[in-house]
Amino acid sequence: MAANDNQADMNQHMNDPSQHPALSLSTSFLKPLKEKLSGQEYESLQWLASLRTLGQVPFQYMIPSEDMLPNETIRFFHVDRNWLDSLIDGALSVALVTSREKQWLFEEVNNKTQYTRIIETIDVLENFINEYRYDSYGELDRGLSKPMSGFLFRSSIVRDHPGLEVSAFDSSENPEDAMVEDNRVPINRMIRLSESVLLVTFSGIPTHIRIQEPSEGIRLGFDSSGGDGIYLKVKNSEGVVQTGSKWDVQRRVGTDTVLDINSLQAAIEASNAPLGFDSIDSAAVATQLLQFPYQQDFVPYQQMHLMPPNHPHKGSIQRRDD
Repeated sequence: MAANDNQADMNQHMNDPSQHPALSLSTSFLKPLKEKLSGQEYESLQWLASLRTLGQVPFQYMIPSEDMLPNETIRFFHVDRNWLDSLIDGALSVALVTSREKQWLFEEVNNKTQYTRIIETIDVLENFINEYRYDSYGELDRGLSKPMSGFLFRSSIVRDHPGLEVSAFDSSENPEDAMVEDNRVPINRMIRLSESVLLVTFSGIPTHIRIQEPSEGIRLGFDSSGGDGIYLKVKNSEGVVQTGSKWDVQRRVGTDTVLDINSLQAAIEASNAPLGFDSIDSAAVATQLLQFPYQQDFVPYQQMHLMPPNHPHKGSIQRRDD
């Protein structure tokens, strides 16, 4: 990043990141930065910020051996920011061709070197790698370069569900009510590295992570109870699952591939369950057949007992913190 006529404007916007409008949760930070800096300078800062979130890091640098990420596995990680800073230093060193660039980089203006200003600006910009994703979080506290964590997920699910949804939460201060909007941890980057490998990085260290099929994936179906048995979870007229209740589903006589809907309707009527339907008609039967998007929750082992059974297909994985 060479010194030029726009350097005074650049200094103004990189002088004190604690005063950046970005930290007051406004994307108005980006517009003036784009306007004041030349296209090349802004693109350089964006590229460095992308590098900070592992955007340009070769896959073999993150997973040196394929055995570390076999098929149908997920690997959680924490990123050492000292390593990331060294990565940025290496990228900046490419531009230090002569003593003039080195002198400019470490020149002090208002008790701060240009190098410090660049790093502090990247600290903010890394939160805006995906402007749409930033806007979707609303009033979340992003702050400056929080601890970075993430996961690599290798599975056919990544291939089969391009719209896979990921959300993360930090319940350190409120373990009784973990997965609420106030506890959400922002996603810095979510990208498919290949057909079946997903990389997600977070601005912070979540205690709970939820991976879910696309929300538009509602369908009709049933659950298996093992062997040939199938059943439906009982739902009221609003589609809310009634915990602990289910309907056993029968197949038509002489076939294993066709459901006996008449017997299911009769079973619902005979139960007299207070489900809120005016009558047990086709709409009531269709409601029982609703299958919501599957989701997988990863939670701390010691908080497993706090997770409410609020999703019909939630199957939390127990993870010990040792």
